[in-house]
Amino acid sequence: MEKVAETAQKGLSELSQRCDILDKDNDLLRTQIASTSCAQEPLREEQFYVSQFDQIRMEIESWAAKETRGKVLEPVTTTCQDTVIAMLVVCGDHGKLAGDLLRSASSLFGENRRTRIALIRHATAVWLYSMMFDRFAFGFNSKMSDQFKNVETTIYSQSSPITNYI
Repeated sequence: MEKVAETAQKGLSELSQRCDILDKDNDLLRTQIASTSCAQEPLREEQFYVSQFDQIRMEIESWAAKETRGKVLEPVTTTCQDTVIAMLVVCGDHGKLAGDLLRSASSLFGENRRTRIALIRHATAVWLYSMMFDRFAFGFNSKMSDQFKNVETTIYSQSSPITNYI
């Protein structure tokens, strides 16, 4: 009988120790969850990020201009047009729209330097948006973002109930 009581006491002691360890783990886990779920402040002011995007825009514009400067603008072959359109079409909804536009208006493929620069800039912007920035825009994927844009458009297209009383 003493042996049973001793074994039970030992088992109870082990369970108590295990419970203490689990309590500590639980506290650590709760602390970790609380620290990661808190809103984190941006590392820099908004103006820094705006200027960084402006810098990227200027570099793309400069690069596109350099690509066309001093080069004879030969007509773009249909094979090249098809390749550009195929690359754009895989870039989400915006790429599909750009590809459809280019299919219907092949003159947009840059018969002169100005349109060639615009095409390069546009294709680069579509690619950057679909491959990089789309995931970070408002924290939603493009489908959800488009739904919110539609809601916003609907709200702004209707007169506000507040303005009816002013």
